[in-house]
Amino acid sequence: MLRIAILSRRLSTRAGNERVAVELARQMLSRGHQVDIYAHRIDGSADVPGARVHSVLAVGFDPTLAMLSYAARAERLVAGLRKRRETDVVIGFGHSVVHDVYRLGGGTHAEFMALSRRRRGLEHPILDRVALRLEAARFRPERSPVLIAPSHRVKEELFRHYEVSPARVRVIWNGIDLSRFSPAAPTEERATVRARWGVHVDEPVALFVGQDPLRKGLDFAAQAAQRLGVKLVWVGRGELPSALARQVIADGERRDVEACYRAADLLLAPSWYDPFGGAVLEALACGLPPVATRRIGATERMLGSPLEALLVDEPDDLEALERAGAHALNPAHRELLLREARRVTLDASRERWADAMENVLKTAAGAREQAPQ
Repeated sequence: MLRIAILSRRLSTRAGNERVAVELARQMLSRGHQVDIYAHRIDGSADVPGARVHSVLAVGFDPTLAMLSYAARAERLVAGLRKRRETDVVIGFGHSVVHDVYRLGGGTHAEFMALSRRRRGLEHPILDRVALRLEAARFRPERSPVLIAPSHRVKEELFRHYEVSPARVRVIWNGIDLSRFSPAAPTEERATVRARWGVHVDEPVALFVGQDPLRKGLDFAAQAAQRLGVKLVWVGRGELPSALARQVIADGERRDVEACYRAADLLLAPSWYDPFGGAVLEALACGLPPVATRRIGATERMLGSPLEALLVDEPDDLEALERAGAHALNPAHRELLLREARRVTLDASRERWADAMENVLKTAAGAREQAPQ
């Protein structure tokens, strides 16, 4: 049995990286390990029976101070846990700087800044400088001996922006519940979902899924949908920009997002930066072809298959988005794309992901045990 300490600034299921932290806790508990979760913000959305949840006091009213104070308190926390020998392995999921394992669910901030310079509204000068400073400290080998990248793209970012030894990096793609995210739909599901959207059961519909519409390119998805002559439905939490009110059907945050995938005809994901992008994987598993940028890590599953024709290089390349969307909607290609979408996710179970994560944690715990105290 491992005693696992999970550091996650937020204990929540409302964002991708936090959802992964919660899923890791659930999977490790199911395998008989002890799990302690240390978080600054706990919003009540995450149910982790059996885990011990601890609140980490930190500044909450200012994003920059919140980041700095959480990192400092988490560092002291880890030092105390190690001194008292209360944990075997520590894994971090965001903003902390000292661990045995760190998962780059948000990728590298250096890469995010490099890609977002063309996207107004994504820059936060003071916060960005602080994030870069913490990131440089976090990636030092004595602070995070093992780094988990959710995609090969993120692994390449580490090599490009930081002097990180390849031996420290493990690439572990995310997994999902393949029984939930499946093409198999309950009777009348499609009609029910589309009635909620106000569209005909046979009308072509594109779907956009995400909580960060600016970074994920909702405006470009809306323009691409308009060029394709299809309606666009947005599933996600947040306020719909007024400029898109007439072009987008806002369905809000949904717990049945799998039904939305099955009710749509294609996913539009013109993201500026997405280290993994769970919506692409979920759509594929549900048999929904995703038109997406190569900046999304999950699109690595589409490489080398007919699905690669649906990928575009730039999120604001509307012609490429339209061309890929037309390909996805073309009846001549549809059957092959649907078959391939399911095929490339056959090994994407969350249990297989948990196996890989558990192996990394066990190895890191062994290395910690053998290290000089």
